[in-house]
Amino acid sequence: MLGDRRLREQLEIIKTRRFSQFCMSVGNMRLAFWGDHLGAIGREILIEHPTLELSRPGQPASTYERGNDVVAASLLSVLDHAVVSIDVTGGCLTIVFDGGLQVVVEPDQRYESWQISSEAFGRWRVRTVNS
Repeated sequence: MLGDRRLREQLEIIKTRRFSQFCMSVGNMRLAFWGDHLGAIGREILIEHPTLELSRPGQPASTYERGNDVVAASLLSVLDHAVVSIDVTGGCLTIVFDGGLQVVVEPDQRYESWQISSEAFGRWRVRTVNS
């Protein structure tokens, strides 16, 4: 999976987008990334892992349940911010925003933890389960 050229391409595209919206529900959380112009194709990350880790520079990382108020407030603080880096290592997804927030989604040994999708000529997805 880590050598998958398509995954790397999608990660690079997300770095050219701004964090546009998020939606928290019972079974998942969606993060949307849109381009700067109307014709830019958006990307979406669907997080199904029940917990995620948040950190900011100079502060220790903390793990929260996906629907926690701290997660919502943290994501609100970086709406319309750019993605500074996004990487996948061993199935672990790490997103760093220019506001300093880092979001980490660990892989799950039994279930899909996250996926990236794009609406471009139909639905295209990169999925990860385990590393």
